[in-house]
Amino acid sequence: MIGRMRHRVAIQNPVRTSDSGGGAAVSYLTTAEVWADVEPLASTGPVSADRREYRPRFDVTIRFRSGVDFRTRIVHDGRALTINSIRSENERGKFLVLRCEERAA
Repeated sequence: MIGRMRHRVAIQNPVRTSDSGGGAAVSYLTTAEVWADVEPLASTGPVSADRREYRPRFDVTIRFRSGVDFRTRIVHDGRALTINSIRSENERGKFLVLRCEERAA
């Protein structure tokens, strides 16, 4: 598994910043850069019936680290990927497999 981890990805967590109008803006802060195995998967189907927009999906495997959840996003080659599912690669919990989907900016 380690030999397949040849892509550098950034792990980013959301940060809320209050604005002067009483609302808040969400930006992302890179909390770590790690080696990963990034596997492209089949794209998801059309987002809506009237638009034929497909979203690329990936399985991103990283060494286990705490703090990775569904609010976290992965950045790979300048593409922001949202996490749809998280599972342990083996029973020992050494690796996390993140099923991700690219979202339009």
